[in-house]
Amino acid sequence: MATLNGASALVGPTPAPPVRPVSLAVKRYLENYKPEAVVVGVSGGADSLALAVATVDLAGRLQIPCLLVTIDHQMRSESALEAHHVGQVLTSLGGDHRVVKVEVAAGGGPEGSAREARQAALSALAPPGADILLGHTLDDQAETVLLRLGKGASLRSLAAMAPRRAVDGTDLNVGRPLLSVRRRDTVAFCEALGLAPVFDPSNAADGPWRSAKGEALPRAALRERVIPALSAALDQEVSPALARVAQMAAADEEALEHYGRQVCAEAKLPVEEPSEALVAAYDPRVLTQAPAAVRRRALRHLLLECGARNLNSANLGQVEALLVDWHGQGSVSFGGGVRASRRAGVLVIESLHGSE
Repeated sequence: MATLNGASALVGPTPAPPVRPVSLAVKRYLENYKPEAVVVGVSGGADSLALAVATVDLAGRLQIPCLLVTIDHQMRSESALEAHHVGQVLTSLGGDHRVVKVEVAAGGGPEGSAREARQAALSALAPPGADILLGHTLDDQAETVLLRLGKGASLRSLAAMAPRRAVDGTDLNVGRPLLSVRRRDTVAFCEALGLAPVFDPSNAADGPWRSAKGEALPRAALRERVIPALSAALDQEVSPALARVAQMAAADEEALEHYGRQVCAEAKLPVEEPSEALVAAYDPRVLTQAPAAVRRRALRHLLLECGARNLNSANLGQVEALLVDWHGQGSVSFGGGVRASRRAGVLVIESLHGSE
């Protein structure tokens, strides 16, 4: 039997009601996915602090190796001191904690650049087969859905943050155990256990980070202004409803992807005269007969399978036009040295590298 750590002693064998939502969410995640190891990103805010303490407790009970990492973006003068404070708290509870300093790239939005630097650092520290756990909650999910709705998101985009997703090109996964938990639940968790979260003013609408126009960052404005106003106008909390939109979109997207892969397989033709340039050929009739939503996913799947990169709605639409609006137009090129064209009534995918 594993020796209980300080976090387990603090949480207890039967968590108190204010502690239970976070603890139960983490328990379900670890028991469902059974990661070989976990790396928890801990900013020190209530969400990530609650996730870290619950994970130290439960990973210890389940004997899963657990590393806690605070990324110091070095974008505020207080960040080093805050990271040290977070480390002291977690170490005192038996957590294996590290602080990693990163350089945030200039240009682009501060949120996006910081996120990229953070993800790279966490991935670099993760052992093989590990899950990188992040403290996003139901409220974060709702904000993401609303942000994407405002930009005319696709169904894939509306699915927003998945509870668990693979990191491309690795054996790592990114997990979000708290997507069913409200932000107020993480605050209650910390208050019940006497934990003092760090407050980052950058997350506030009136904080130091501003948009290019000098206004509040979109997510902060949604959190503090738009969602409360929308909830008041509809006389109900909208965050749970927006999070349900993400769940339903994810389920529908999974089904459409499934049928898209089937159509892709049915449309694939045998290549009678293979060459280095020719990657694959597909029957336009099979693809054209599929419903538009399924056809688009079939095209995306076959192009990715053939090595295409940088797919977007515009170039996918051009390939679709080779099927449903054929009038002799030329080929469509993609990143990865791949191009699609229609020749002799067949959709042909070629490698530009193979034709050199």
